[in-house]
Amino acid sequence: AAGFTVRRVAARNRRLRAAAALGLLAGCVHRLPPAMAPAEVVPVRTDDGWTLALRHYPGPGAPVLLVHGMSASHHNFDFRPEVSLADDLRLRGFDVWVAVLRGDPGSRPPDPARRWAFDFDDHVDHDVPALVDAVLARSGRARLGFVGHSMGGILLYAAMGRQPERIAAGVAISAPATLAEQRAVHRLVRASPVIGRGRIRNRAAVRATAWLGRASPVARLLAEPADMDPAMIRGLAHFAVTDLAKGVQRQVRRWLAAGAILDREGRPLLRPSEVPLLVLTGAGDKIVPSADAEAACALFPDCTALRLGRATGYSADFGHIDIVLGTRSRAEVYPLVGDFLNRHLDAGGALADPAEPSPRGEPGR
Repeated sequence: AAGFTVRRVAARNRRLRAAAALGLLAGCVHRLPPAMAPAEVVPVRTDDGWTLALRHYPGPGAPVLLVHGMSASHHNFDFRPEVSLADDLRLRGFDVWVAVLRGDPGSRPPDPARRWAFDFDDHVDHDVPALVDAVLARSGRARLGFVGHSMGGILLYAAMGRQPERIAAGVAISAPATLAEQRAVHRLVRASPVIGRGRIRNRAAVRATAWLGRASPVARLLAEPADMDPAMIRGLAHFAVTDLAKGVQRQVRRWLAAGAILDREGRPLLRPSEVPLLVLTGAGDKIVPSADAEAACALFPDCTALRLGRATGYSADFGHIDIVLGTRSRAEVYPLVGDFLNRHLDAGGALADPAEPSPRGEPGR
């Protein structure tokens, strides 16, 4: 028995030394902070009283609205110039606007008690119409380009059906149009009940493993770690992850149970539209299977879907996050977005007709 105890203590000590060594190694990898500042931040009032934000990176061309994903912030698009789709589009001459949705840092509820009292339908019904209308009002244009990553892409699909006259072209990146193909992570979400109200504290959970860098289980799920800078991973975990409203999570669980994207009443949320659409999906995406993203082309006929992976001529099998924030994104992904918008926004970005009614999304005061 004494020999067993000695061996057990020795094994524990080895584990402690290994953990300490990992901690020291992780400490050598610094955390990159945000390094982009917009020319202006425009507050936008929704019709139900929330104040959102539009981060403006001005350019002379047509306006483009960028909308981030679930449990992510505007730093999906404007974290640092080397991994910023906003910066790339600005350099191409577009007038770039990065959205901040309700629940994210930078948004304000009409009542602090309602900070987390919302679901996905509120983004569709209130946030996106106000943001679209505010961009068009500020830019003096009739239509805009809309780029959405993950949940932001689902919001694009919904907006294409509801405001087709205001969207000249859309780009959906890693965004499902159906949930027919489900993986282990989806089964886990379905099996995890959402209890009570308020928020799910994703931010603390992600930060807890961020010190592992590329070895973080979250990083390995969301991205191809080899295509992410370890210091960037730590910085994004600290600055770009947000908590999640339980109302949104409950709605996602219902989607997974139905295998479809539905409104809170259980009706199909997406409607057909003739708006030109580009769908980009990563061949290595562990969150959104390529087939579920490419299904958008069955709903939107003017659609092109590209699967980004080695089998289709790209240098990597892109994952869910590294498709927009990876070391290869600027060279291989951003040009696809810019070129598509260039082809469709010449006419779509024309000046608005002065006789048009004033937009609903007014800048907040």
